[in-house]
Amino acid sequence: MKKRIMIIACCFMMVLVTACGNPKLENGEEVIASVDGKEISANELYNDLKKDYGYDVLINKIDQFIAEQEIETTDEIKEYA
Repeated sequence: MKKRIMIIACCFMMVLVTACGNPKLENGEEVIASVDGKEISANELYNDLKKDYGYDVLINKIDQFIAEQEIETTDEIKEYA
């Protein structure tokens, strides 16, 4: 019974998310927020996120790669973590 309710709820959420069309700007970009008449497009947000956080993500990926090479991991360490 719970599984059936969960499936129905997931289907309902998918319909809600996909059926609600977002308004578009004149150039065809999708509007994701509007504040006092200022419309913010998905591309504008994406470009700002890339600019502001792209460097941090790159550094984190490099750090993770180096740590994986330098730090030995065993099943015992994984289990302890």
